[in-house]
Amino acid sequence: MHQFGIDFQGAMDWVINYHAEVEMNFLDGLKRVPSWGPKIDRQIKQYLYVLANWPRCNDSWNFESGRYFGSKRREIQKNASSSSPSESGASPGCCAAHR
Repeated sequence: MHQFGIDFQGAMDWVINYHAEVEMNFLDGLKRVPSWGPKIDRQIKQYLYVLANWPRCNDSWNFESGRYFGSKRREIQKNASSSSPSESGASPGCCAAHR
C-alpha cells in the first residue's frame, strides 16, 4: 500500500474496509435484480449464487493446490487469519495478491 503511504496494519485495515464495502454493494445489488419470469429468474439466481461463491472457491483453491503455499499450505491456511505473511512462512508477494 505504498500508494497510500500506510504500513502493513494500515493495509490490512484498508482491505477489510474495502471488502465490507464491496460485499455491501453486492448484497444491495441483489435486492434490485429485476424479474424476467420464473424460468429466467431461476437461471439468474443460479448464476448470481455461483458468482457470489467464486472468491471463496478461489481462496480454497489457492490453499488446496499447493501452488502458492507449497507443503506448508494447511498450516498457513489454519493460521492465516492470525498472522502476517512473514510470520506464516509464505512469501509476502504471494499473500498480498491472493488473500
